[in-house]
Amino acid sequence: MLSFHNQEPAPITVGFVGGSLWTHGLGPQQSQIVRNLTSTRYNVEIPAGEKESLTYTFATELHPQDLRLNIAAIVSDSKGNAYTMQAFNETVSVVEAPTSLFDPQMYVNPLGRSSYLLRYSGILTSVNLESSFT
Repeated sequence: MLSFHNQEPAPITVGFVGGSLWTHGLGPQQSQIVRNLTSTRYNVEIPAGEKESLTYTFATELHPQDLRLNIAAIVSDSKGNAYTMQAFNETVSVVEAPTSLFDPQMYVNPLGRSSYLLRYSGILTSVNLESSFT
């Protein structure tokens, strides 16, 4: 869930949101991209002084590891000028999904793949943030 707060005197439009997963490095030169995530088109206008929450979902198959999740939004002002905002840039953990003997998918997995979840600060697949467009 991405939360946008328009602090401009005019409406803004959230056009697209996209992201990527990166390895951890000591600097930008040592980090490597692991996976580009799907970009989603929103075209949601947020009136001046208002807040709007948008759901950004993605799916990917990765082995358990810690990665950096970078999410960016393309936002335009009332004059049509587009800006790229960094909406999120934090460490997340890919962890194995909990299994249960009562889960039928445990017994029917045609590709033999394991399930993994993205974990951030103990909350599964949920990222909350506040971005101000200035």
